[in-house]
Amino acid sequence: MMKRWLALLLCAALAAGLCGCGSIFDKEYVVEQPYVLSTGDPNAAAGVRISVSSFAQLKQALLNLVSEGKTEGSLVFDSAYDGDVTEDMASACWEVRSQDALCAYCVQNIAYELSKIVTYYEAKVTVSYSGAVMAPTEIQRLSYSTGIGEIVQSGMENGQKQMAILVNHSTYTAEQVENLVFQTYSQHPAIAPREPLTEVKILSGSGTQRLYEINLDFGVSAKELESARREMEELDPFAQLDSESMSEAQRALLAARYLTENCEWSPAEPEDSVYSALITGRAGDEGMAYAYVELCRRMGLNCSVIRGQKDWEDYCWNIVQIDGAWYHVDLGSCIQLSYEQGFLLRDEAIWSTHRWDTGTYPQCSGELNYLDLLEAEQGVPATLALENPDAEELENSP
Repeated sequence: MMKRWLALLLCAALAAGLCGCGSIFDKEYVVEQPYVLSTGDPNAAAGVRISVSSFAQLKQALLNLVSEGKTEGSLVFDSAYDGDVTEDMASACWEVRSQDALCAYCVQNIAYELSKIVTYYEAKVTVSYSGAVMAPTEIQRLSYSTGIGEIVQSGMENGQKQMAILVNHSTYTAEQVENLVFQTYSQHPAIAPREPLTEVKILSGSGTQRLYEINLDFGVSAKELESARREMEELDPFAQLDSESMSEAQRALLAARYLTENCEWSPAEPEDSVYSALITGRAGDEGMAYAYVELCRRMGLNCSVIRGQKDWEDYCWNIVQIDGAWYHVDLGSCIQLSYEQGFLLRDEAIWSTHRWDTGTYPQCSGELNYLDLLEAEQGVPATLALENPDAEELENSP
């Protein structure tokens, strides 16, 4: 009987001990290790974390991926992220694609996978780009539109047929940008054998953000473009002259005389360009005007092309700056009529036959004229020179 009771007591004690040990198996053991973010960039240093704590930072992180031309990236939402991660991720992708000009231009799609890592979220982002436009890394960026002309000039000098410029603050229209291209070419016509056809596309972002895609058609292949440039650069009709010892008016006249003597006036010329005027020796009003700008540029003179009308038909001529004042120069009139009727003219002298946008070009009101210049060259009064048959022949010749 005693043995039976002893056995029961031992069993009870053992059962009590087992009950106490059972609480050990009910506990949860967690091993914590630092999480290393996968950035999707094989060259990225291990441990780099792209962390966002607000919706604004989330959008900026996505914009940075596109701006750098990356196709993959990873974002970590801070554990104290201010917002709904799921909703914000969808909204941010939509907003950057629809409200940012850069993304609207080059991004086809932004996809992502959202995962929860213990107490925070990670988003693996994939960006796909359009192959029909310029890559993000090739797009020029400006704060304001004042630098567009310099980018256009550099692109044209390098023979670029397409440029894309992202401007943070700009109100320029497509027509205004096209006019910038025209002004750039008209000041540097030897950039190309003829004025390129220009097409400008605009994408607008939030506020005044604009992206301008500029497409240029030079009408020739890259090889032909380079060859034409080389020919025009090698032409140097004033190499033997000491132009610095000449007055600005004399230099302007010298450039005009070179063209009227070496280029045949051909209004119906199908290839009416700076190249045809300087190299092939045949041009109409447009080719002559561009060639005169180029020669004046080489002589250190400020000269521009005017696009207007003459006798109610589209026509090109020049304005040139001499000693601070501006004057009209119409080489067609110099050839067909006389230098007196085409060289160094004031606004009122040609307004009866010519029309132009007076708000676009400076006022031509200088005091010089061709007769005064001729008198200075001949050393005799202009009226006497015109009465002399030999002087009259000189006067009517280019």
